[in-house]
Amino acid sequence: VEQTLDAYTRDWVTMRTEACNSTVHGDQGKVIHDLRMRCLDRSLARFAALGETFTPSLEASAKAAAPGAVSELPDPAHCESVTSAADLALPTDPAQRAKAAAIEHDIDRAWAAFVLGRYAEARKQLATAEVRLSTIQAPRLHAAERALASSIEARIGEPDAARALLDQALLAAAEANTPELEYDVWLRRLRNELFGGDPAKTIEWANFARAAARRAGREGAEVDGIVGEALRGAGKLDASREHLERALASREQLRPQQRALMEMNLGSVELAAGRSSEAIVLFTRARDRVLSALGDHHPDLALYTDKLAAANRARGKLRDALALHDRSLALRVEAFGPDDRAVATSLLYRAQTRLEAGELREARADATRARTIRETVYGTRSPRVAEIVATLGDIVAASGSRDEALAYYDHAATLDTRMDLTARRYAAGATIGVDAIPPLANDETPSVDRVSALGARVTLLVAAKRDDEARALAAALRALLTLPPANGSAASPAAISDPALAFAIGAAQLAAGDRAAAVQILDSTAKALANEPTRTALAIAIALAHASSDDTAAAARAARVAISLYQAMPSLERGPTYDEMWAVSRR
Repeated sequence: VEQTLDAYTRDWVTMRTEACNSTVHGDQGKVIHDLRMRCLDRSLARFAALGETFTPSLEASAKAAAPGAVSELPDPAHCESVTSAADLALPTDPAQRAKAAAIEHDIDRAWAAFVLGRYAEARKQLATAEVRLSTIQAPRLHAAERALASSIEARIGEPDAARALLDQALLAAAEANTPELEYDVWLRRLRNELFGGDPAKTIEWANFARAAARRAGREGAEVDGIVGEALRGAGKLDASREHLERALASREQLRPQQRALMEMNLGSVELAAGRSSEAIVLFTRARDRVLSALGDHHPDLALYTDKLAAANRARGKLRDALALHDRSLALRVEAFGPDDRAVATSLLYRAQTRLEAGELREARADATRARTIRETVYGTRSPRVAEIVATLGDIVAASGSRDEALAYYDHAATLDTRMDLTARRYAAGATIGVDAIPPLANDETPSVDRVSALGARVTLLVAAKRDDEARALAAALRALLTLPPANGSAASPAAISDPALAFAIGAAQLAAGDRAAAVQILDSTAKALANEPTRTALAIAIALAHASSDDTAAAARAARVAISLYQAMPSLERGPTYDEMWAVSRR
């Protein structure tokens, strides 16, 4: 933090000196000079407001937030190209101008509290500004105050109230004709819908935000970044990748954390598409960028650490993944305490990895604790609770409690109607029609979860005696894989996609009756797995035993692997499939 503030001071002095020299040498007129000076004064005011908070008594959570907070300071270099007087205007009447300056100071102090995570203090400070604003006509300040109030409300208040404040901010920014501020409000609005509202609106409203970016003289890289994340959530992986790559290629100056977030989201696209090796590269790059900017104890690192854990889980490297989850959890607990909503996220991700490791009791404990935290923070009916409830359904399903799992899935669906739990319900024994799972679209790049659902559709098509459709879908899924040559050579880990993706595709071939293709895919995947017990490895061994039914020795080998995995994960259900594998292994 000290190094960043020292560098900021040097940059500010440099820009101030250049602004003076440009006027002295006649390179700029008085209007531009005054505008640049006003811009630099505003930068210095934010710097001072934040600097005042850095006292020896600063609490641990604020210390943890400090590196990120100083990165939020306005860049003095931006003042060199500022042209919009409206974004900086104060009333011309001296008395009104003095009041406006005092309000700006209140907003700056509230902003400093907000970026340090002192949300209640920020709300209290902003209330003072709101009272003073009622005494003057200053739409620019009203827009700035409403925009910050919306961000505070999104953190510790009600989503509907945050949206209402953003509406007020947008109207005030338009009235004040402030391009920079209007663009900032649009970015907040897109993020608000992405994380606390309707992500479809993030995509729908993107062009309004782009128009605001153009008025502010920006390319709109941040818009592309936010929309890319929304598109990934909507399952539109190709479009998401396009937006994120365009954002990263933009000429706009992005802060290290902004660039890291975009790289992480691009990695999430690759992970969802089953390209975990590419995801690990992007996650590592993003993590290292944040590490360099914020230090090795900053809680923001937890986000990237959990993503790296998810990519390792996808590769079957659960020991590495669990170590990363533990590090993420420690970072967040140290910074925020054990009951923070960020801690719930780390617990949920660790629960999912423990589920894959067959550690059902531990997974359920983590997920239950995560649910308790989120329900306390967001309420028992919040959509933010739905993914945890669905994960609890996955955990109890793995133990054989299918009716309990279906109850969890039903509850998750009531909390978040956007969740598609059809395939998980089918796996838990629910009766569904073949068309409950939509067919593969011609231009669709399916995610790993979507491929799993399409594999279930193949099984349903066969049951409905729609064999031609089943074979066509299985062939389309097979085309998603890169396989080793069919000459008996072993596959390298890079020769196949993620184990879960490959398993779903191999199982689809088996369901469609193409045993040879199923054996090739499943055998290649099994040989490339990490040597750790995982539920995916177990599923592959079981499917391979079935696919190899014409080769008694091969089927027995696969069944013996399945039995050893069952024994390594004793919490998993021991039902008819276990008995069948035991019988096949003895042949």
